[in-house]
Amino acid sequence: EPKELDALVTARIPVRNNYDPRYFADKYQVLPEKGYSKWFAQVLGHEKIDVVLGVDYFKVKKSLEGRCGKTIFTGPIDGYFSDSGLGKLEYRSINFEADILENKGFYQTHSVVNYPGPEVDFTRIVEYKHYFHQKSDYTVTVKEYSTDKGDPYYPVPNPQNHELYKK
Repeated sequence: EPKELDALVTARIPVRNNYDPRYFADKYQVLPEKGYSKWFAQVLGHEKIDVVLGVDYFKVKKSLEGRCGKTIFTGPIDGYFSDSGLGKLEYRSINFEADILENKGFYQTHSVVNYPGPEVDFTRIVEYKHYFHQKSDYTVTVKEYSTDKGDPYYPVPNPQNHELYKK
């Protein structure tokens, strides 16, 4: 129900007084030439960075003290402070549904189109063909469905979560 949303949610929506169709107002906006996966692989491949996967951080946390210059925890913030007794944040997750469509042009007018109303059960459609101005007889679209089940993508912006996060 929209009335249950925190007013800060509207801060994420850009308001324009021009006809710039881009989401951000930054002068320069780019995507990594070979994609984010390649970019991250190069960053994380640095000789001074160790990447450790499939390990429960909380089981090895003590053994890392004094051995690492910096340790970066990438899990949910309330998980990091779980032993403090503060409680859990309410999270939103996203389900993605990809479609390959025969379409010589574009499926939609822009790379990302949001659907904030109740007419459909998804929140946006992303069409990747726009990003690199590809010429193809096909296009790939991804519909995003908001859900409270699955991986925690972001805390729900509501007053209870804001109060807990401040602690």
